[in-house]
Order: sequence, then C-alpha cells, then structure tokens
Amino acid sequence: MPLRLATVDPRAFALHKWFTSQRADRDPVKRQRDAAQARLVASLLHYNLRDLATTKAVSRAFPNIVRQDASSQLDDFDV
Repeated sequence: MPLRLATVDPRAFALHKWFTSQRADRDPVKRQRDAAQARLVASLLHYNLRDLATTKAVSRAFPNIVRQDASSQLDDFDV
C-alpha cells in the first residue's frame, strides 16, 4: 500500500540548499554539505523527476538571480 508523505518541493529544496551553500557567513562544513545536497537533488530532478516543471510558486519564492546562479553552477539542473 502506498504511503502519502507531505514534504518540501524538491525544486525549492535544491534552490534553497544551493543558495545557503553560497553564503560567505555560513559554516564551511555546512556550506559543503548544502552544496552536496543541492547537487544530489538536482541530479534526481534531472534524471528521475523530469516531469516536474518549475512552478510559479518556486519561481516567486526565489529571485531570478538565485535561479540563474543555480542553473549555471549545478550540473544537470534546469530551473
């Protein structure tokens, strides 16, 4: 029997983690972990969740500059 689980949108999670990984005031260990998590979820989106289009909610939640930076820095990530 399938299990329903309410969780954060993976597109928003990847963008948020990428954004926090770029903050100079963040602990270096946490920055590396955040970047790794962003890359992992970005790859998951690219290879396994291709049918998830960027939603207006995700677009409104993150400034265009954050989305562009993430797109240019994360391999396989299309926001």
